[in-house]
Formats: sequence, C-alpha cells, structure tokens
Amino acid sequence: MKKVFIYSLPLLIFLLASTIISAQTLDREEIDDKYKWNLEDLYSSVDEWRQDIAKIEGQVDEIQKYKGKLGEDPNNLLITLDTLYGIIKEFYRISSYAGKLRDQDLSNSENESLAQQAGNLGTKISETASFIDPEIGKDEQIFQRTT
Repeated sequence: MKKVFIYSLPLLIFLLASTIISAQTLDREEIDDKYKWNLEDLYSSVDEWRQDIAKIEGQVDEIQKYKGKLGEDPNNLLITLDTLYGIIKEFYRISSYAGKLRDQDLSNSENESLAQQAGNLGTKISETASFIDPEIGKDEQIFQRTT
C-alpha cells in the first residue's frame, strides 16, 4: 500500500497543479488592452484586408507577363523584381494580420479561413514567380547587360 501511495503522489501533485493553473486562465476580454496586439496598426478591418488580397492577386498576374522575357531587356528584370518584392512586402503584412487574428481565438473558423487565404496567396506568389531564378541563371546575358 505504501508503494502505491509513493507512486501516486507525483500524479496527484500534477493534477492539483494543472487544476490551479487552468483556473487562472483569463478570457481575452479580461486581459488589459496593453497586453494585446493592436491589429489596427496593420488593417483597420477585415474588409480592408480583403481589398489588399484582391489587389495583390492582380499584381501577381503582372509578373507572369515577363516570363521568358527577362533576358530581352534589363528593364524587364528590374520591373519584375520590383513588382515581386513589392508584392512580398505587402504579403507579409497580409499574412501577419491573418495569423495574429487567427491566434487571438483558435476556435473562430472565420479567422482560420482568413489565415488559409493568406497561405493560398503565398503559394500563388511562389508558383507565379518560380520562373525568375531559373531564367536568370539560364540567361547570362542579363548580367552582362546590367553590369
């Protein structure tokens, strides 16, 4: 009987500690605003976020126009890379907002959907821009013309 008590004691302590810890968990509404993300620094509303998603999707299609043309003119490379890095900068803002919004309440399926939309946009950007590195590596003329 003494052995059972000795082996059960750590389990009993663990259960007691976890009960106390979970009892101290606060709801988001109970937490002071100074300890929360201010997502309005990124977007004032989900509608504004959706507008940027649509804008970026349109810009991604602009990159595709230069596929196979990067070596024709140094300006093609410059325009393509400027466009791509502008898109990436905005994508990080979009993705950060959606991720933080989702993390505020993991049970909110709408916020999870927004994070998935951001992820899908990131995939589209990567797929669309996948021609750039191979095309630059293949076409040494680009470097000769720009240097």
